[in-house]
Amino acid sequence: MSVLESETEHIIGVIARNTIGQAGSISLREILAADGIPAVKTFFRTDVEGMLLEEHRAALKQSRFNHDHPDVKNAQVQLHSAMVMHFVFTRKEYIARLTDAVQVLANYLVRPQWTLTGVVFEKEPAVSIESLRRLLQHFSPYEYFKDVIFRYAGDKKITAFTKEEFSTLLWKIDGAFVRRKTGQEIADALIPLFEFFDYPKNAGKNPMPARALIKYFEDKGLTDAQTRLEGELAQGLTEITAAALAAILEDVRRASGEFTVERIEAKTAGTSAGALEAPPPDAPTPAAHDAAPQPGPDLSTVIQEGEKRKFIRKIFKQEDARFDEAVRQLSQMAGWKEASRYIDEIFIRNDVNPYSGEAERFIEIVFQQYHPPR
Repeated sequence: MSVLESETEHIIGVIARNTIGQAGSISLREILAADGIPAVKTFFRTDVEGMLLEEHRAALKQSRFNHDHPDVKNAQVQLHSAMVMHFVFTRKEYIARLTDAVQVLANYLVRPQWTLTGVVFEKEPAVSIESLRRLLQHFSPYEYFKDVIFRYAGDKKITAFTKEEFSTLLWKIDGAFVRRKTGQEIADALIPLFEFFDYPKNAGKNPMPARALIKYFEDKGLTDAQTRLEGELAQGLTEITAAALAAILEDVRRASGEFTVERIEAKTAGTSAGALEAPPPDAPTPAAHDAAPQPGPDLSTVIQEGEKRKFIRKIFKQEDARFDEAVRQLSQMAGWKEASRYIDEIFIRNDVNPYSGEAERFIEIVFQQYHPPR
């Protein structure tokens, strides 16, 4: 049994003792009120809400009553909320689903791209946006995935994803997420992983196995970081704290200039929400804090007309209005970190190569507003 497998079993045992104990059943309200991991609680609540939604839809098909009236809808919201909170799991049901939840989340924290693709496309070659939204509600860490996926789907008027489309989008999202991050910021993104396996302390100070962190960077396609950690492991470094990881990653960043990802074909074996393989090693998460210098002058006064036309053509799909809105938003942002994230979203939505000359020049101009040359 691997270290992470034993840790996962330990987490399941502790949560079970802190929630159901020796009782024969437990309600969702009791699960949410007890000591536990927030991501696991979200998983259970999403499960119950999904069951109620299916029952409600089935009942509506045979109902002769007007369920669309505002009074009825308001009453149903209150009724459904109470029904969800008082849903009762038998002991056997709860322990089985707790095991599923912890294993799925452990996999997700370690290998988010691999896990999401496996869960979403376990049974079908394509998934509707509505179904995808319900599935992804089970995964509360790494909100940036959901934010960008559904914003992108809305902008592109996408109603469904194939497996290849979805995995490609995840790769692009992660590629944009890590660009221009420091080693400390990438390490901060891994805090949910450290905290998850540090339960019940939740301090995130315990070291993670180096092999787990290697798996995380393999999943993301951060080959430079993966290779460096493999070298550290070969030299005998079997466990790494978050602080030590930050130092290692910053050393990698300084050597390579910035973090970049390489596309690696995902090995998406069956990974259902009911039974994933024992938690492999690795995980990322969004957590960003930046010193926030005062914003620079209005970008519309900085970008020359010739460059503006290039940006509109190459970055903003030939739409002046998109460019004007981006400039307006960027000119109001309080710091480079916020501006950088917004630029990443633009590139993903508009399918822009972030390494093209126009993209690099656009980044440079915005960056200089927050870090003017001395």
